[in-house]
Amino acid sequence: TMAGGANADGFILGWYATEGQLVCPPMSHGKSGKTPNAYLTYVIEVGAPGQSLDSLIIDGEPVTLGATPHADGYGLPVQGRFDGCAWVKYYDGTQATADPMLVAQYASYERPWTAAHVGTGIAYAILTFKFDREVYSGFPKVRFVINGIALYDPRKDSTAGGAGAQRWSNPATWAASVNPMVMIYNILRGITLPGGHVWGGECEAGDLPYARWAAAMDDCDEAHDGAARYRAGFEVLVEDEPYSVIEELLTTCGGQLAEVGGEWVPAVGAPDLPVMFITDDDVIVTEADEFNPFPSPEATYNGVSATFPRPSSVWEPSEIQPIYFPALEAEDGGRRLMASLQVNACPYAQPVRRVAREAVRDSRRWRRHSISLPPEASVLQPLDTISWTSARNGYATKLFEVVEVARDPRGASVAVVLRERDPSDYDFAAETLPTPPSVVPVRPASQAVPGWSVLGVAITDSTGAARRPALHIGWTADAAEDATGLRWEIRRGGTSTVALRGTTQDIEAGSLTIAAGVLPATGYEARARLIIGKRRTAWSSWLSATTPDAYLGADDVSDDFIDEIERIADVAGIRTVSALPAVGDKPNQVVMLVPPGRLYRWDATAGVWTTQLYSGIEPGSLQTAA
Repeated sequence: TMAGGANADGFILGWYATEGQLVCPPMSHGKSGKTPNAYLTYVIEVGAPGQSLDSLIIDGEPVTLGATPHADGYGLPVQGRFDGCAWVKYYDGTQATADPMLVAQYASYERPWTAAHVGTGIAYAILTFKFDREVYSGFPKVRFVINGIALYDPRKDSTAGGAGAQRWSNPATWAASVNPMVMIYNILRGITLPGGHVWGGECEAGDLPYARWAAAMDDCDEAHDGAARYRAGFEVLVEDEPYSVIEELLTTCGGQLAEVGGEWVPAVGAPDLPVMFITDDDVIVTEADEFNPFPSPEATYNGVSATFPRPSSVWEPSEIQPIYFPALEAEDGGRRLMASLQVNACPYAQPVRRVAREAVRDSRRWRRHSISLPPEASVLQPLDTISWTSARNGYATKLFEVVEVARDPRGASVAVVLRERDPSDYDFAAETLPTPPSVVPVRPASQAVPGWSVLGVAITDSTGAARRPALHIGWTADAAEDATGLRWEIRRGGTSTVALRGTTQDIEAGSLTIAAGVLPATGYEARARLIIGKRRTAWSSWLSATTPDAYLGADDVSDDFIDEIERIADVAGIRTVSALPAVGDKPNQVVMLVPPGRLYRWDATAGVWTTQLYSGIEPGSLQTAA
């Protein structure tokens, strides 16, 4: 499916989350000098061209991306607990070549990825995961938050009645939108997919009256609580029925849609201004007149709950705080009658609460009339608003929405069905939304080594004499009960190269003395890390320590060895001593301390014996080049 010329399987309207579709089964590869197949690769299609990646969710956790791409072409690094273990690269569907990393790593794979795998017209992501059993418990689960495709807004087209540079014939001038009526307009006109297939209605511009649609779009964009009054976002699959998607979008704005004489007419939210004013004198009394003032009990509501895809809950269906109307409960005899609303196409809490509240208030407008009006009413269309002043019914410029219109060709009368409306149902004060609890798991911090310490020590003999230099590392055993081992590293002070490393399984001991490879009178740094099953651990900080001046002594060599050292010193003209004199006989005098057979030079300026021998030694002080 990633070869050139493929169709996208779906697209995003507005702003929404998608799990995408795997283009092929997960693939794996290794790196030179690394564990074979340590890197897992996903290639996931997320939609049509033009959609940009907003954010990413891995294993149910929202993540942030770094700014520096991986050197091997894996893309941007995922930060946080996935740092060093996950990378993402995103193509928006306008790419003209195959991804070089996939070609390099999988050209000889059992399902080869070649230069022909461009993914023309497909927005897709490449995710690379490095194996780490402390980070992943299985195959990673991924969800993408994607910005929507570009849509045509007639209000921004100066040739269609609006003002702006957008043109229906040039999709490059379009822009993404969260306006639900803009989305419905585009669906009715038809959304062209990359392969040329049109998803939607293929209506002409004349089938969608500009004035009515622009007014509905403006109603959605009306500023409310610092943002647009009604907003939407939805993932659409090409197999979805267009009108089912339109119904979902209408729910986000309390919208209605009517087909009138081949034209599609919308209405959003509160009733529009009346297009006709009538009184009782306009009602034809010789025709049928029906009045229904009350709904059935099961259609009566005084409270509402609603669910929607909440981004802070990683886009899982989430319920808003229920909305109650105590005054309405009192009207209903103290009963609480709850409605349940499902808003699948709006990931914004504030508009969802607004729509839910408006739905309950509007549902309380129970009056329904079926009346006949004179021929002047033939201009009425469904979703129009009229004003009725009626002494008989007690109405004073009361607003009604036209639900149905039927014209009598014989008598020229117009039969209409009216539904009570009230703009006050859509007026509410701003509110502060409660903060929902996070569904992101709170994971324990990486376990450090408790009580970590490093000390330079000497290994002594039975008399207490220092015989060997060593490093003593320690930890608090009681605080590391769940650990099965400890990994340690040692390096010379001031360097970055690890000189010694090892492990121990004796956690209960709480300490370990390391002598092998440790030099006397030398500065070292050491760190450690616990080994705990699948739990994530962290290296301790580097701690410094200096080993004592514990050199080889007489007890470490045989008498024959000492005799040989003294013989060599005599031949070289070097004085041998069993203990260093308090002072030298002359500047730069060299003596040999036996045991252990070490040369010392008298530094007259500093007044100390030093092991540093240099070219400025006086003639006769040292008789051999050695």
